[in-house]
Amino acid sequence: MKVFKRLFLYVIPHCRLVITTFISMLSILVLGLLPPLILRTVVDIALPSGALDSVAWLVASYILVNLLLGVSNYGQWYSFELLGQRMARDLQLDLHNHLQRMHLEYFRKQKTGDIMSRVTEDVSSLNEFMGWGAILLVSNALTVLVTIGVMLWLNWQFTVAAVAVFPLLGFVVVRFDKRIRPIWTRVREEMSKLTTVLQENVSGVRTVKAFARESYEVGKFGARNKGFLGVNLERIKVESNTQPFIEFLSSLAIISLLWYGGGQVASDRISLGTLIAFQGYIFNLVWPTRMLGMLLNLMEQALAATPRLFEILDTPSAIIDAPSSTTAPEFAGTLEFKDVTFQFSDGDNEVL
Repeated sequence: MKVFKRLFLYVIPHCRLVITTFISMLSILVLGLLPPLILRTVVDIALPSGALDSVAWLVASYILVNLLLGVSNYGQWYSFELLGQRMARDLQLDLHNHLQRMHLEYFRKQKTGDIMSRVTEDVSSLNEFMGWGAILLVSNALTVLVTIGVMLWLNWQFTVAAVAVFPLLGFVVVRFDKRIRPIWTRVREEMSKLTTVLQENVSGVRTVKAFARESYEVGKFGARNKGFLGVNLERIKVESNTQPFIEFLSSLAIISLLWYGGGQVASDRISLGTLIAFQGYIFNLVWPTRMLGMLLNLMEQALAATPRLFEILDTPSAIIDAPSSTTAPEFAGTLEFKDVTFQFSDGDNEVL
């Protein structure tokens, strides 16, 4: 998680945007708790007493709360998308500026396609997670905790029955996380190799044409593309095996609610309004759990991409000015190179 600590440095300049995002997130969290309670009041109190005025006010309140939820959702989505884009811009600028200061020896050793893949594809993966994935991960975690707290306040026995499947869900998610992380690392590596082959082919197209090497380059790109496809198919297989199981376990929470809650209502142990409220809160829990697989997937993409980005930023230039260096004054005349030689750092022969 050290990489996320470094990424936090890119969040600090946008504190106002972060504050706006969290205000919207907290508004959604609080407002999301109200609709089930309003419905519970309508069913258990207003309708049995025949207080139509109270029903009208409660319905109006229900509509108002949902309108405010819509506004808060807009604010949250807009602010964290903007945050992600600005962070991606800052990171790409730092990468580009650092590359401009690098010595030519660095570019001789590194493949251009790999550098391009890191600055574009890896930053894009990071942008998706830091832009909205991380915020939703925090928001969903808070939603689950607060919702379970309210459910326990309403009826703790009912809550235990409704959330009994969640420990199993946690086990599935942890297992998925361990399996998908190394696969995403390989996906990023294969993408870099594919981009490198394409870049070398396009930039050296004159040489390819001159030596009639089109068939060779087609086969070379096809082989690399096949490798990229293979690792992606492996990723898809893991995701396809996990996500439906997560959704099934989420549905079990609703089934257990209806089965246990129906019996409780029939025996007059809880009211119908409480059952309806619990159903609303269960949906508040189901949505975050169904998104958990996707959000963890985004996080693993970011974890695979981030070290590749900081590897560039952490690479020092081969030529660094000494602290005592001075700027040479302007001079007039001629500049002569005499007895000057050059050889590559890993070569044995002089090339100049």
